[in-house]
Amino acid sequence: MRYIIVGLGKLGSVLAEEFTQMGNEVIGVDKDMDKVEKIKSRISTAICLNVTDETALSVLPTKGLYAIIITISGDIGQCLTVYTVMKKIKDAKIYVRVSDQVQEAIMKSLGISDILFPEKEASRKYAMSLEIPTFKSSFKVDNDHFVAELFVPEGLIGYQIKSDELLKKSKLSLIAVKRPKSVKNELGISHLDYICLTPEDDWKLQKKDIIVVYGHYDDIRNF
Repeated sequence: MRYIIVGLGKLGSVLAEEFTQMGNEVIGVDKDMDKVEKIKSRISTAICLNVTDETALSVLPTKGLYAIIITISGDIGQCLTVYTVMKKIKDAKIYVRVSDQVQEAIMKSLGISDILFPEKEASRKYAMSLEIPTFKSSFKVDNDHFVAELFVPEGLIGYQIKSDELLKKSKLSLIAVKRPKSVKNELGISHLDYICLTPEDDWKLQKKDIIVVYGHYDDIRNF
């Protein structure tokens, strides 16, 4: 897939590299040449450009574009200007980064629903990691429900897990069980990765397994 990432600061540069490593084509854009120079060898294309100018669109490769991610922070006026210009690119989803709840409220009041709020997300995950000893990561579905990755609690190691049993005992739905496995990358170098178990695999939980569950936050916290 092809992405345009506007703003190559901390968030933008990390997203650009992550999407590139996933095999996507990434066009990184920033008006600061130093930021462009730092990342140009690590992504598909890096362009020094002021995208508040509509004529900038003629420079950008927009054919087959999947999404535009605007990561500019601080100046909401500039961010909205960039959003307005980027809207002229048809058939591409646009995600906008906000820095606080006031900016989030303004964006939503303008009908912009695809919002990135990394500070809020990081704070939430940090709070969950303090409350849940087995916490690895989570995805918020609504204010009360999450999809969460949890390391297997000590008391469940060796447990022959079944989806209906987990649902009955903890009110959580089991989505997957992930197990660490040594795999080789394209260069033949071994590294540790997680694979999802299939029905043919040994479903006795092992140390370092990860359980992926869905449910109410209180049930996840008490699991």
